[in-house]
Amino acid sequence: MDVGTLAKSRYLSLTTFRRDGTPVVTPVWLARQGDELVTSSGSSSGKAKRLRNSSRVLLAPCDMRGRVTGDTVEGTARFQDQAETAVTISLIRQRYGLQARLAFWWYSRHAEARPTGARVGIAFRLDGRERRCSVIAASSVSEQRPRWPRGRGPRSVRRDR
Repeated sequence: MDVGTLAKSRYLSLTTFRRDGTPVVTPVWLARQGDELVTSSGSSSGKAKRLRNSSRVLLAPCDMRGRVTGDTVEGTARFQDQAETAVTISLIRQRYGLQARLAFWWYSRHAEARPTGARVGIAFRLDGRERRCSVIAASSVSEQRPRWPRGRGPRSVRRDR
């Protein structure tokens, strides 16, 4: 999988690693900048803290909820300087339109509540090592849900007349 294939995805599943090696998966917005994928995050966010410890990441296309829809690729991350971060934020605003404008507006309004309100740009470069992941079909997920007896499920409400 190459940068172009990942850049076509609406969301990117970003896997970072804690100090003990435990993976943490987060769906993020992305934009393509040359041969790198870029995103932005709060400088005091969990993913930024984990990336300061280890630049190793796993990247995969995903949906809004973080469900992986393709193969996973290993890569390395680096933090961008302020000028690159400004370009990254503008690329994300162009790609995601009103959705991004609202998210960045909300973040700027609530940034004073965070220890450091600044945003940081993160660039990802692919290492080229692919990991095959199986994608679960939607039909098999629905078959695994518990079946409730008729009228006894969580949505059934008895109404007295």
